[in-house]
Amino acid sequence: MKPVCTCRPGQVVRADSGTVCTISPSALIIATSNSIVYRSLEASVPYVSTISQSYVQQTSSLAVNAPQNKTYYSDGISNEVFVIDKVGTDNEQVQQLFREKLGNASRIVDIAYDWLEGRLYYVLHIQEGYTIKWRNVNELLDQEVLVTETEPITSLWLHVNYQFMYYTMSDGSVKRCTLEGKGCKVIYSAILNGGYKVHAVTSDPREKTLYLSTSSSVIKTDMEGKRSDNSHEL
Repeated sequence: MKPVCTCRPGQVVRADSGTVCTISPSALIIATSNSIVYRSLEASVPYVSTISQSYVQQTSSLAVNAPQNKTYYSDGISNEVFVIDKVGTDNEQVQQLFREKLGNASRIVDIAYDWLEGRLYYVLHIQEGYTIKWRNVNELLDQEVLVTETEPITSLWLHVNYQFMYYTMSDGSVKRCTLEGKGCKVIYSAILNGGYKVHAVTSDPREKTLYLSTSSSVIKTDMEGKRSDNSHEL
């Protein structure tokens, strides 16, 4: 599971494959390797329309701006981020939001959306390692580099209500920072948890709860990474 989308409280849906996020109570947005698919839960035919196949070479991540009915996705080859407006309607519009021009950037790894501040956070693979930046989706020149790591960052998640950013590392650890990239610390270590590496993080936006996805289980913790007794084996 790789929950890389961002939704309003009560709208998060996770699936066994692909990237899934609700944008309304009756629809899902699903990212495949080279397309974005809109799925109506009420339609007799599950996959109603495929969006923007001509706009993407290799989808690397997906985020949803549910309040404004927009979807953002990144192209892992061209380092572009696109926005789809009026998702799932006859008036859908797709356009490039920005191309990352940082000279030493080779790939956008993951993105996440802060619906309170209108910021798109994203992980970049750069020559020196990996970095996390944000851009204001309405003022693209308003941007900031938050965190840089020498080891690979593999996924990104925002707990917007409580103003925290979580990201996973290639060694299976989970780090937490503020949304401004301050106070970063390891909250989960695979070495201290039986070697179980975390691949992705999601949360209940209404609660101070995290769900850490490993290859064989979902681990429920508090926001400090303290494990709950309610962890679930897949």
